[in-house]
Amino acid sequence: MRKVMTAILAAAALAACTRSAGSGPVADPLAGLSWLDGRSSYGSGSVLLERAGKAVYVDPVMIDKVQGLPKADLILITHSHTDHYSPKSVKDLLKKGTLIAASADVAFNLGQLKVKGVKSVKPGDEFKAAGFKLKALPMVSAAGSNSHHAEAEWTGFLLDAAGARYYFSGDSSLGPETRSLEDIDVAIVNLR
Repeated sequence: MRKVMTAILAAAALAACTRSAGSGPVADPLAGLSWLDGRSSYGSGSVLLERAGKAVYVDPVMIDKVQGLPKADLILITHSHTDHYSPKSVKDLLKKGTLIAASADVAFNLGQLKVKGVKSVKPGDEFKAAGFKLKALPMVSAAGSNSHHAEAEWTGFLLDAAGARYYFSGDSSLGPETRSLEDIDVAIVNLR
């Protein structure tokens, strides 16, 4: 069963952020947003966003534990740690035409596994996929963390979907870089 995210869940939090003046209200940006119970033992959860008739997954892991999921139109993978990336979960979600946007190490691995529709992204890349506008942002770990190195070029993602703007941080913490983002309707941020 899927649960709609409305509170702190494991190591991630959903926070509605204020859009800047003049950008207009967005009708229910939480509609179609689900946190998937099939999360890993690390506590990070996979996210499903169903907007504009499309299914977007972010960091899908252990999705075989969740029943009734739609096949993916778009899969976003922030980095290669096993609480964010599972080749089995990716393969389980594929359908004809699925696009996968992933950090270079994940894209290389999926290429080795002969998975089609993989796009390697790095921070700063802007692209369109499944009818959505996306931007890859640098993943910035908490001060003192040594498990996420800038030279790996792992990413968070900004996604514009049906009038709402979403930020998926991967393992970026709620630091100055994350707090400086503007015009975000919904942010899913790691609180470790």
